Amino acid sequence: MTGTGYQIVFMTAANPEQADRIAAALIEERLAACVNIVGACRSIYRWKGEVTKDNEVSMIAKTRRSDFDAIVRKVSELHSYEVPEIVAVDLESLSEGYERFLRDVLGGARGRSVIALITDFGRDSFYVGAMKGAMLAVDRNAAIVDITHHVRPYAVDEASFILSAVFELWAEGTVFLAVVDPGVGGERLNLAVRSKERWILCPDNGLISDVAARGGVDEVFALSEEAVGGIRKHSACGRTFLGRDVFGPVAAFLGSGGDISRVGKRIEGYHRISVPSVEVRDEYIRGRGRHVDDFGNILTNISGEDVERAFPSVSLEGIRVSINGAVAVDGIKRRFSEEAPGELIVVLDSWNLIEISVNRGRAIDRFSDRQSIVVELTRT
Repeated sequence: MTGTGYQIVFMTAANPEQADRIAAALIEERLAACVNIVGACRSIYRWKGEVTKDNEVSMIAKTRRSDFDAIVRKVSELHSYEVPEIVAVDLESLSEGYERFLRDVLGGARGRSVIALITDFGRDSFYVGAMKGAMLAVDRNAAIVDITHHVRPYAVDEASFILSAVFELWAEGTVFLAVVDPGVGGERLNLAVRSKERWILCPDNGLISDVAARGGVDEVFALSEEAVGGIRKHSACGRTFLGRDVFGPVAAFLGSGGDISRVGKRIEGYHRISVPSVEVRDEYIRGRGRHVDDFGNILTNISGEDVERAFPSVSLEGIRVSINGAVAVDGIKRRFSEEAPGELIVVLDSWNLIEISVNRGRAIDRFSDRQSIVVELTRT
């Protein structure tokens, strides 16, 4: 963690009346929890080549780091100076009680945000670097972590599965930025989704369907591109790269404690895609392949819990797995090494999912229909 996520902002006003107006506006708009109007001061500075002496009023505001740009805009709007003095210093530590006060008034702030990325941009795409630059311009302290940029192009269903698979491994407060967007620039909404104390930034194209199915969604907000312009540090250049121009800046803003109401409006509905269901009956399960990893392993949507429900009194070794109605494997293993190299094997993997594999080979290459893998479990 780097600091507390809060700042003190030093300012000067031209006179006491102006100081009162600025302080009241910052408090009213919850841009500051407290503004101290310290009082009269004498300032000597160089301005446009001349040494200038002025009587001013000094001010100190306590705020969140993520609100600094909004404070600059508000103070500049109310100030009579062409260039007001507005200087911020990050707070490395606070008393527990005062930090609680700031949090109660302003909302949470974190010393360092964590933003996790899922895209179909490709491993070596400079688009990833551009998006990270846009985020770091908003919050230079953000920790940005790549989950994957190797989702199949336009494969919203695959991105939905991956997001759901890793979602709860990440700590509360994590911001997920997931961009697989065949309809980029179209009429669909841009979303900020809150689930289990985490945020997801994504297009409204069904990408949150698996998270919604497995753990539920708490709140959904439609992002205002106009409002996002107020936190973005670069000029938007079109409608084809919303990961950089919308989702990235908002991810950094929310991660550093920004208030969602500044950039989005709560909505009730969102788009879902069909998430393949698992049919579970007494000693029978029917599911589907959901993801093929780089080793050619096929991860299915059948969980260990499904197996326990359908086969409460049957060992894993007593279960037969049929794939696409043709290939059958007797027994479910715990480790790849339990089968000889080159042999097809079914394991209950570390994701607690039924996985079809070939020890030191590629299971997916064994099947002609790679897009539709149907898996059935019965008793041997």
